[in-house]
Amino acid sequence: MSDFEKPDAPYGVRRIPWYYRTLMVLAAVFLFSMASLTFVDVIGRYVFNAPVPGTFEIVEYLLGLLTFSSLPLITRARGHVTVDIFDRFIRGGFRWLTDIGAYLGSIAVVGLIGHRMWVTAWDELAADYVSEYLGITRAPFLLVFSFLSAVTVAILVYMLWRYVANGFVHDQHDPTGTHGTGV
Repeated sequence: MSDFEKPDAPYGVRRIPWYYRTLMVLAAVFLFSMASLTFVDVIGRYVFNAPVPGTFEIVEYLLGLLTFSSLPLITRARGHVTVDIFDRFIRGGFRWLTDIGAYLGSIAVVGLIGHRMWVTAWDELAADYVSEYLGITRAPFLLVFSFLSAVTVAILVYMLWRYVANGFVHDQHDPTGTHGTGV
């Protein structure tokens, strides 16, 4: 029995681990906050001629938090948008090669993004950089983005390992309970 199946649940029912549930709740809170803030800002701007100060910067931070908190969820659920225009030409023994290439490419790109976020955060801290309107540093946000990128890289490495260990068959185990349909 897998770690994600409830022993007393009906067949096929899975529980969502706390860390996935936490990321799901955070992503929902960030999305709701963005929508609410935008709504209040528009009403304030056009009805009362008093926009919410700093809305643009706050929404920027929330969008980054939403994106990077969702990245591990979408990655583990294999819910990324894919283009399969070449799939009909790649058959049998060569499909594993494209799958491994996709995993390695994803690991490299997400790892590079996380590394750049990490370096930029420390550069901004050293330079005492603050945002234009709110006057706060972006460094804590960038460090969180870097951490979530590292989590995503760890998930990708685990998925690649499972893919190779399963004889180049994709793991059907989906801890998010979405079965590859996205979050």
